[in-house]
Amino acid sequence: MIARRTIYIASLVAIAAFLALFIFLSALSAQPPGEGPPGAPGGPGGGGGGGGLSYSETHADALLEKTYSEYLAEHGLPTQPVPQALLVDDKGEPVTRTDSAWHQLEKLYSRDAEAEAKPSEVPGRVGKVLLRDMQTQLAVIKKENVAMIRAAGAAAGGFTFKVGYPKYEPAGVTSAGATLRIGLIMRVNKSLSQNYGATVYRLLKPYDNYGADRVPFTFVTYQGGYYRPQTFMLHPTSVAIWNSIWATPTVVLVLKDVNGNLIASGSQSAGFTGNIPTLIAYPPEIRRTPAFAYLMPEDDKTFGGGKMNLDYTRGWYYEFTFSLSLENLARMDRASAGIVMPPSQIMLDAVSQAKTYEEILPALQPRLTAWVNEQVQAFGMPKPKPGAAPPPPVAGQEMPVVGAGAPPGGVQQLVPGGAGAGYALPPPVTAGAGVPL
Repeated sequence: MIARRTIYIASLVAIAAFLALFIFLSALSAQPPGEGPPGAPGGPGGGGGGGGLSYSETHADALLEKTYSEYLAEHGLPTQPVPQALLVDDKGEPVTRTDSAWHQLEKLYSRDAEAEAKPSEVPGRVGKVLLRDMQTQLAVIKKENVAMIRAAGAAAGGFTFKVGYPKYEPAGVTSAGATLRIGLIMRVNKSLSQNYGATVYRLLKPYDNYGADRVPFTFVTYQGGYYRPQTFMLHPTSVAIWNSIWATPTVVLVLKDVNGNLIASGSQSAGFTGNIPTLIAYPPEIRRTPAFAYLMPEDDKTFGGGKMNLDYTRGWYYEFTFSLSLENLARMDRASAGIVMPPSQIMLDAVSQAKTYEEILPALQPRLTAWVNEQVQAFGMPKPKPGAAPPPPVAGQEMPVVGAGAPPGGVQQLVPGGAGAGYALPPPVTAGAGVPL
């Protein structure tokens, strides 16, 4: 019953659809001529009687059209490789178009010209591999420079000082004042002496390899109770950075009164060179000349009392000279010393800002000198309170900040009487002098 009803309804729907189509076609055939859709036979523009389709072209306003030369001159543009056939008509007369039309033609043909000019820039099979290897090499050199800076910065804070008792020459005392000589011993902490070589080894070992562009870098490590020599083959730029860094440490000595106010200060180069890992592991020995001469009490006395243990001590000996008035001389109560070493961060900034590794060293040297000079000037000054003005420059005698190479290894001979610096230094290196690669 349900199936029969479904068939009946479907038949009615089919008959209704057929009748609707028949009525629509009858209405079209009954439409009078000239009222059909545009372009249809018999319609407007259709030609009637089954004629073909027609079209019309609407030109832009003549005032908006211009030749290609006029378009270029008006906009100040260079000539693009537009084909000549699109610039002139069949009679050889210049074709006029709107700005938009000329712009589209230029964009099309300039893109084709760029595509034709670039085939030589496409890397070849061999060149692509070589370029990738060279870029990798430059990246590794930059990482090696960073590792060298970190290795140099690892020695900060590993030195201690003993300040000697002031000495003066009786013949040099006047009513205006006197000249004092103060000796200073800088020693290496035991932990730094034994571990620094291993730190340098760990940081630089990944970059040790042989090649035509490598130079030897020799240092000493401490292992199993023995000092072991090591030699790495590193890039010349890294070694030059190392030498430049270790030429900048500066030893500073300040004199203060009871209240901690600064009386005078002096500074001189620490005298280090690139051989510093070996000297840290096995510092030079300080001896007097002759070897069996006895030390006078004030020669072996520290500024704050106690023995200085000057003879046969391993470390570096420095001597400072101060010219003080009798008033300032009477105020002198304490002395402190330290070594100013540039932090790794300012050196890493020079590496990160350099576009090529050739720019690292020229950018690094003035940064090191400026930072050390600033810190030497502020050494011993009280820290300013928040919002307070910066402290004034340090008063007193200022010695050259950037010094020369290190003292010779082995024994440091002190001249009789304690006069002199304790060892002869080479000529000073100026701040702007380049470090040879």
